[in-house]
Formats: sequence, structure tokens, C-alpha cells
Amino acid sequence: MFGTLIAKEILETVLDFRFAIITVLFLVLIPLGMYVGREDYERRLANYQREHQMSVAVNLSRLSPVSCYTYLVSSLSGTGTAAPDAFIRNAERYQDQAKRAIYDNFVIKRYGGTHGGTAISGRAIEGFDESKASIPDMEYQYTTPAEALRAGWTDAFLRVVFAVLFSAVAFVRFNKYDVR
Repeated sequence: MFGTLIAKEILETVLDFRFAIITVLFLVLIPLGMYVGREDYERRLANYQREHQMSVAVNLSRLSPVSCYTYLVSSLSGTGTAAPDAFIRNAERYQDQAKRAIYDNFVIKRYGGTHGGTAISGRAIEGFDESKASIPDMEYQYTTPAEALRAGWTDAFLRVVFAVLFSAVAFVRFNKYDVR
């Protein structure tokens, strides 16, 4: 009985010690992770706010038939509201290709401390010939007309609705007009 009581006390002490370590780790690591991820969070928040503002502006401007036409034609020509995002996707893909083709084939070491100067040395990994290395060509992937129509079906639909609505209003007004 006394041995069981001691075993329970030891187990509770170990569990309390584990809880204390986990608590300290959470108190230290979570704020550190929040600080490290702050720039990424702020960038994502700014992108979300920009996209939301753009979405509200586009949807409000769709009340005009001219805006619907402009959005439809500009998306078909590849210069619509999605063009900046497509450019960024293409640039990021090219950056990854260049990184894999060139930069991943080098080992760079930095020497030095916080109080003194620093030195950097670099060498190519085994099997990589620097003289034969070439920068990859950027292959820009344009939006296809099918993708543009899929994204712009709302504008095409609204163009048809506006045409039917304006024709109906004109027909009714014409029928009410007295020519005397």
C-alpha cells in the first residue's frame, strides 16, 4: 500500500514536471513563432484585403454594361484583373526553376561573428559543372480563351441580361408612345 502511494506520488510529480516543461515551451515558442510568422501574416493579410477590395469594386462596377464588356474583352485578351496574379505565378515558377537549376548546386558557408567581420565561401556540389550551367528560359503560361471564358461567364451572362432588359424596356416604351 505504501509502495503504491509512493508510485502515484512519483507519477504525479513527473506529470507535473512534464506539464511545467510544456507550459514553458509554449510560453516561449508560441510568441517566437508569432514573431517569425508576422511578416508572412502581414503579407497575406494585405493580399487578402487587396483582393477583397478588388472583388467589391469589380462587382459594383458590373452594374454597368460597359464594365461587363470591358472585363470580358480584357480577360479574353489576357490583360484583365487576373493578369497581375498570373504574372506573379509565372515569376514564382521561374524563380523556382532558376533556384533548382543553379542556386541549389552551390554550397555557401558564412564565417564570422557578431562583433567581427564576416567572410563567405562558396563551392559547387560534386557533379555540377559551372561552365555548362545555364539560366533556364522563362516560359510564360498565358491564360487560354477557355479559362478566360470560364472566369468571365458572369460578365457574358450579364451582357445578355442587359441586352434583354434594355430591349424589353425599349419595346414597352415604344408601344406606349403616341405618334399623333
